[in-house]
Amino acid sequence: AYYLLLRRFPFDEGSVTQKLLWHQTRVPTAIRDLRSDVPPAFEAIVEKMMAKKPNERFQSPAEVLAALAPLCPKDLPPPAAAEMPKIKPSAFLLG
Repeated sequence: AYYLLLRRFPFDEGSVTQKLLWHQTRVPTAIRDLRSDVPPAFEAIVEKMMAKKPNERFQSPAEVLAALAPLCPKDLPPPAAAEMPKIKPSAFLLG
């Protein structure tokens, strides 16, 4: 989620060994410092997903889903036809 929001890894500099250590010991740059448009509630979810101690993280995907549910619109309309992927004519030959 961090990378998807910021288009950068939490620790994108340094050697592989340094990155592994930093993932265990450092807190990455706060999302709000790089993207002020991200809602604080969503930032808190991402931070919990990245918590250093396993018992401080979500314990299941269902917990993540439950945390995200209040942030999602209830009646999300389907995408417009222009937003749908184009199906190549050759795809119809497979049937």
